[in-house]
Amino acid sequence: MAKQNLIKEANDLQRSARHLMGQISAVEISEVYFNAGLKYLHGAYLSEIDQPKGSSQSEKLKTIQAYKSASALFKLCGEIGEKHWRADLSALAFKCMEVSQFRIVYNMQEFKSMKIREERKMTSSVEHLKYLNSNPFALKDLLNTVEAMDIAMDASRRSQSALKEVSQKRKRNEINENLDSIKRVLDFSFNDVPHFVSLVRVSLNKIYI
Repeated sequence: MAKQNLIKEANDLQRSARHLMGQISAVEISEVYFNAGLKYLHGAYLSEIDQPKGSSQSEKLKTIQAYKSASALFKLCGEIGEKHWRADLSALAFKCMEVSQFRIVYNMQEFKSMKIREERKMTSSVEHLKYLNSNPFALKDLLNTVEAMDIAMDASRRSQSALKEVSQKRKRNEINENLDSIKRVLDFSFNDVPHFVSLVRVSLNKIYI
């Protein structure tokens, strides 16, 4: 139920952000989009870990789609930060995008394994299995995974680049404080999503004040 609520709340926030276009600044709108992205990310992770063995491919695809929705929103926020000289916002947003993409890569690999298991149940023919592993669908899975990895690495590069800009603005105390919290986020891995989201929220509270 928690995962469904998070996805629903993310959808609602996304609609709210669209309605606010032209009424408030882009940076203010990015706060709404960022929170929607975090809800998609957290909801997708809960959906992922809640999937029992033998769950359907459609459930796995829903999880991947939620991560993709999160990634798209984080990219938008990161680019808003770049356009409006908010390197602190960009650093966090692109790190979140990186985490979302790595979760996509992991789940794509799981999805491919699920397909292979189901195909093996359907037939034990060696020739048929050779065909399945060499057909265009297998190639498409591989290309999608490589693309997601490339996007993750690019997001990581942009996040680190933004962090350098933040580091150059250490003159004010509040910048110093937020720099530390941003570094904690950027140093965190993509494995523990709930903890990662909590770290991001702490840092966001110092950005959107």
